Amino acid sequence: MVWKVAGPGHRCAAYLASCETAPSSDGVLGEWIETLRALRFGADDIPFIAQLIDKRDALLQEAGLRLARTAIRYVDATAALAAPLERLVSNEIDPWVLESLVDLLAYSQAPFDAVYEGLARIHGRAPKGFGIARNRHIDPWRRIVQVYEANALQTLRPRARDMAVLPILEREHGTRGWEPTLRAILVRMGYDADLHFQRLRTLV
Repeated sequence: MVWKVAGPGHRCAAYLASCETAPSSDGVLGEWIETLRALRFGADDIPFIAQLIDKRDALLQEAGLRLARTAIRYVDATAALAAPLERLVSNEIDPWVLESLVDLLAYSQAPFDAVYEGLARIHGRAPKGFGIARNRHIDPWRRIVQVYEANALQTLRPRARDMAVLPILEREHGTRGWEPTLRAILVRMGYDADLHFQRLRTLV
């Protein structure tokens, strides 16, 4: 069941955005965010979500990204989220925050060129100091490469975001250039590269 955001839901997003550090433990905050994600967000909630992504606290950043993924089901938030997402990837990023960012990028249809460019610049780099600590292994850098590959499979003529991540895909597949790299991705997946290119050309 999806509920329409009413006053309480809006106030919860506003309250979180007013915090500079997580107002509760990781587990409690996570359960609260899951409850909020059952709400139907409106355009007036997006500024609060953007503020969360802009926080220095990794738990609040993660909360903002998780709420953003839900919000974009109902609202075109591309313009409002672009700048905070670009700032988020301007420095090394907590692995759990990156995990939620991967979920958002995989779900969103927005190009977010500058976000991909930022990710390419910090690819594989871990932040210094302590961050979110949980007893589960994740590999968000592996997952983001899979997002790059999925985007590439839909792209005959690469755009800025594709060219930004091309060196990463070239290293992954031992190739040089866009078309050879795309062919290598297709071959690894067991697809007929020529047939795939032909289908892409019919969509251009």
